[in-house]
Order: sequence, then C-alpha cells, then structure tokens
Amino acid sequence: MNKKMVDEYLPSAYDALSREGVAQDGKIKNSYRAHISSFGVMIAMGSVLSAAALFCEGRDNSSASMERVRLAKCIYRIINGKDCKEKDSFFEYVKAEVKQDREQVVKEQIINAAIALKLAMNLYQLV
Repeated sequence: MNKKMVDEYLPSAYDALSREGVAQDGKIKNSYRAHISSFGVMIAMGSVLSAAALFCEGRDNSSASMERVRLAKCIYRIINGKDCKEKDSFFEYVKAEVKQDREQVVKEQIINAAIALKLAMNLYQLV
C-alpha cells in the first residue's frame, strides 16, 4: 500500500461510487464494503488476475455479482480516469498489464484503489 497514492485516489473513489451507482442518495449498502474487503484478500491469497475475473463475472445477475461488477468498474475508473464501458474491461486491462510483465505495478494500483474506495465509503451513510 502506498499512502500517497491512496490519498491521490480518494477524490476519484468518492466520485466513482456515485457515478457507478454504488452510492445512491448519499447511502451505500453494507454489502459493498464486504465485497471490497474480500477483494483485497482475494488478491493477497490468489492473484490479481483471478480476483479481477471474479469481480467482472456478472452472468448470474445476482445482486452480489452485480455489486462486484460495479466495484470493478469503480476501480477501473479510479486507475484510468475514464468509464469502464464493458463489464469485462477491468479484467481485460488487468490481463494486458500482466501480459506486459507489469503484474506488481497493476496489483499495487488496484490495492491502492480498493483502499481508497473503502475509505470513500465512509463518506456515505451505510445501510
């Protein structure tokens, strides 16, 4: 974790939460907080690519699956400064970075963005 990067990402994280529909009317469901926490564990215990694959998988249309997709889009927005057009764009981005031997760099970017997201969630009411 890089505290300076987390601080730089924090305003974007706050913005991404509302733009991607995670925050609505100043409120965020507690389940989003649980998902973003589990994401960090997935990266630490597995790989950044496998964690990205799980968070981009939204085929079953369950609420948990769709929440993970929204969080993946938030992370993509924070890192790249633009919309995540397709639900698998985050996975494709991570896959491309790993293929270019930049796994450690993208891993740190994603962890910093996830931490910034979790901190930004504190600025909303949890329900």
